[in-house]
Amino acid sequence: MSLVLFLSLLATLPPSQVETPASTCKLFVFPVNENGQVSESPILSPSQISSLDFQAADAPPGFKRWRVKLTAEGASANEAYSKSHIGEKIAIFCGGKEVSRPTIAGQSSGTFVVDLADKSP
Repeated sequence: MSLVLFLSLLATLPPSQVETPASTCKLFVFPVNENGQVSESPILSPSQISSLDFQAADAPPGFKRWRVKLTAEGASANEAYSKSHIGEKIAIFCGGKEVSRPTIAGQSSGTFVVDLADKSP
């Protein structure tokens, strides 16, 4: 059973950075060091993503929710990293654009969600 790690973007990025079309998204997750610098080596890359649901129906009001399901390799990498880095920041990129910089709230494995502020009228 995988745990779901809720990742939220509150008001940390300009709206233009969260409007990347879902159809062109190649999802990457990178570590962020204590100085706020994004690592060059990703924790997760597109080959470790088995599916992305960009319109998850259970999003909280005012948010878009992306549900990310990982391959077995991705789940293992995510579980190991999230377990040993609780309370630290990660950077989530859709293609070349950073869409979220959440804090790891707890250990997760095969599935996680990314909540993005909905800027649509």
